[in-house]
Amino acid sequence: MSVLLVAISGNWNGGNNGQYPLVLEYDSSEIDKPFISSMGWGHGYSGNSFSADGLRKSGVLEYYNRSESLWAYEILASASHRKLDSHQTAALLLGKLAGNEPCLPCELRAKLQGNA
Repeated sequence: MSVLLVAISGNWNGGNNGQYPLVLEYDSSEIDKPFISSMGWGHGYSGNSFSADGLRKSGVLEYYNRSESLWAYEILASASHRKLDSHQTAALLLGKLAGNEPCLPCELRAKLQGNA
């Protein structure tokens, strides 16, 4: 089951923007690469699955170093420094999700739920 951790809508308005939305999810059923990071929809869509350390090594972690997702970025960076595995890292993120739930425009929420 996938849990939405971060969704940054930016200037996404339902079109094919290659940069937004920026989404980070956790899928507990995935053993090795449970984090899914994706950006854009339509023609500009890209995304991949990562381990917690893979987010850092690939540079994708830096996408989340912004005010809307700073809470998640700090946990991920700290967990990487402490060499926690992906599921330990996810437990920290899930523990802080309350109060940090993504605020999604209705159009974006419908699109995400349609792809689930």
